[in-house]
Amino acid sequence: MSILSIDIGGTSIKYALMGKDAVILSRGKIPTPQEGRRELVEAIGRLYDEMPDVEGIAISMPGIIDSENGYCVMGGALGYNDDFYFRHVLYSDCPYMIPRAEIVTCKFQNDANLYGALQCYLENA
Repeated sequence: MSILSIDIGGTSIKYALMGKDAVILSRGKIPTPQEGRRELVEAIGRLYDEMPDVEGIAISMPGIIDSENGYCVMGGALGYNDDFYFRHVLYSDCPYMIPRAEIVTCKFQNDANLYGALQCYLENA
């Protein structure tokens, strides 16, 4: 099982392919598209395509995030993400994700909230 973990920031997208027990299998960084959400979705899709056997995607990003619905209420540093059903677009508009959409779970969370959860996990690991 592997999880593609993605941290979308205002200037760069950091990513890691995580294996069992949170072992990092590979990692990298690409520039965050500044043009708009379409370019951001395409960048995430390209990362996904490059990773073997991804069973889940975890995305952290700035702003007010409705994690339950994969919805970005307010995009923070990336204003083009305001009022954006990000998970829905990843599942429906990306041809590279459609074949595996039934088996790939995609979770979203505010970046600061996720950082706090990670700190708790590391302290208890």
